[in-house]
Amino acid sequence: HKPSGEARLLGEPAGHKSGRRRVGYLPEGHRIPRHLTGDTALEYYGSLSGLSVAETRRRRGDLLETVGLADWGRTNVTKYSKGMLQRLGLAQAMLHEPDVLILDEPTDGVDPVGRSEIRDVLNTLKSQGKTIFLN
Repeated sequence: HKPSGEARLLGEPAGHKSGRRRVGYLPEGHRIPRHLTGDTALEYYGSLSGLSVAETRRRRGDLLETVGLADWGRTNVTKYSKGMLQRLGLAQAMLHEPDVLILDEPTDGVDPVGRSEIRDVLNTLKSQGKTIFLN
């Protein structure tokens, strides 16, 4: 017998853009281009997610505040600690307001207080009906 079947993501064929757009992803050991600031990194990732620059700019302030980086948007990411880069990565994963988040080690390199803050963010997202996969 020839294997058959299909994979679906949020009701759409797994490879279809409409399903992928509803997923936010933070890989372990993600890298942000070193020439960017927090603000421009979110603009870059927003464009990859299909958001306009205007929409990204509208969302980024609240997101940076949510992840504890409100005062760091204009700072080059080379000045960020590992924990701050993780927080920025989480903001990137949430930027396009996905229904599903896949987060690989989202608190890696984050201090104990920051871990608690990230857990609070994830609990808020869960209470909003978001599905979160953690590794």
